[in-house]
Amino acid sequence: MDKAKILYWLEIVGEVFILIARGLTKDKAVGIVARKHSVAPEEIYKQMNQ
Repeated sequence: MDKAKILYWLEIVGEVFILIARGLTKDKAVGIVARKHSVAPEEIYKQMNQ
């Protein structure tokens, strides 16, 4: 995975964790970020588990 792709996923996962810290559930946070970045929620879960 190249640097740009790693930074892209770090940004997405970081946004999910910020929303979780603000009180949202993991599923809601992933859904919001997935819609914002036009990414499948499954891809975000996959990246979070790595």
